[in-house]
Amino acid sequence: MDVNDLTYEGYLAWAKAAKQGAGRPVFGMPAGPKGLHHRFYQGFLLPSFTGGQITTFRNQDAVAGWDYMQELWSAMSPASTNYDYMQEPLARGEVLVAWDHVARLVHAPADKPDDWLMVPAPRGPKGRGYMLIIAGMALPKNGKDRDLAEKAIRALTEPASQIETLRSNAFFPVVQTELPADLTGAIALEAAAVRRQQRSAGALLALPPVGLGAKEGEVSQIFKNCFQQICLETRPIQQVLDTQATQLNTILKALNVPCWAPDPISTKCEVA
Repeated sequence: MDVNDLTYEGYLAWAKAAKQGAGRPVFGMPAGPKGLHHRFYQGFLLPSFTGGQITTFRNQDAVAGWDYMQELWSAMSPASTNYDYMQEPLARGEVLVAWDHVARLVHAPADKPDDWLMVPAPRGPKGRGYMLIIAGMALPKNGKDRDLAEKAIRALTEPASQIETLRSNAFFPVVQTELPADLTGAIALEAAAVRRQQRSAGALLALPPVGLGAKEGEVSQIFKNCFQQICLETRPIQQVLDTQATQLNTILKALNVPCWAPDPISTKCEVA
């Protein structure tokens, strides 16, 4: 098994073997009240199994994806429902393998990077889904000192500034630039994993919900509801997805917004 080219099947087998070998679950995820586990389903798991996020929300591929997640959860630390940030349980040794936001994970191996591995997300039947967060800056229409504000934005978006942000905070550049070869420690580990993930065969870019405004939290809650009902309460998967799809479509119909990657471009976004 190549740790830099994991499949979801291989990841599951690894989690099960690790649980058996350690005598306890040692895989974890940020499934606490403030954790980002919904981003895992939206940007990684479901795109990898279905090729989409919204239009494929309740199809048979989605059922297979959640069936997989249910089995994976059985090999994960149940304390994950208390974890908001995975760097802390990783650093304490409570879990040995975890998924989380890059800016959070980077803190776990900071002191002893040579003792850690950071690797791309697994790939599934439709590809290697991964989420990209788009950052942007704007100016108020009637703001003061516009010239200075524009200069500040230009300075912040220069490649050199973006690289410095990566070195300091583990936020990767949002402009086109090659990463330097002299990154050190945990940042170098993470940069290598991100580069492999983006450049791997079958890489499938996904975005968080776009254009939803204040409703974004409600849409993300639907994905959390699926985890709660399928993995924790073991309700029938198709039944859960059908119910949650109805709620999702109600929100999307009111907003009348187009879909975002990896779903196809359309005039309005809805669950099929």
